[in-house]
Amino acid sequence: MKYIIERFLKHVHGLPEQQKMLVSISYSDTMLKKHFETILDKYSLTPPQYNLLRILQGKHPQPCKVSELKSMIINRDSDVSRMIERLRVIGLIDRKQKKEDRRAVDIVITEKGLSLVDQIAKQEEKNMFGPFCHLTEAEAKQVNVLLHKMMNGLKEDTSLPLP
Repeated sequence: MKYIIERFLKHVHGLPEQQKMLVSISYSDTMLKKHFETILDKYSLTPPQYNLLRILQGKHPQPCKVSELKSMIINRDSDVSRMIERLRVIGLIDRKQKKEDRRAVDIVITEKGLSLVDQIAKQEEKNMFGPFCHLTEAEAKQVNVLLHKMMNGLKEDTSLPLP
């Protein structure tokens, strides 16, 4: 069976299947990131910012601590404090200092932030999930099971900074 990936990456021909899989996952990751960046660019958001807004939307109306956001965000390399400030400046989130401990800060999504996330979800749902439309529910479940299995293998390597 000839894979689409082999058309783009000529050097995978003849590689063992596990090596092809690694190249395919890496290439797919890059393409998916570009896909989501293109969609979110219309709204002047980065994927990590959108991820943070989605987390806050899921917690709404409850506030979220910065440490909680750091543990839940997909891209662990993101500077969450700087991202929070950018989103606050454009009115998508609020920071609320606790009276009893001024170092503790709660983050909440604003109505403007909720509205933007809803707008993106309504207008872009087809575009966001477009790359996956060729998968049946059973195939998507199978991919999730395999990715979970792979991630468990990565967690066994203690040198990797995984949660």
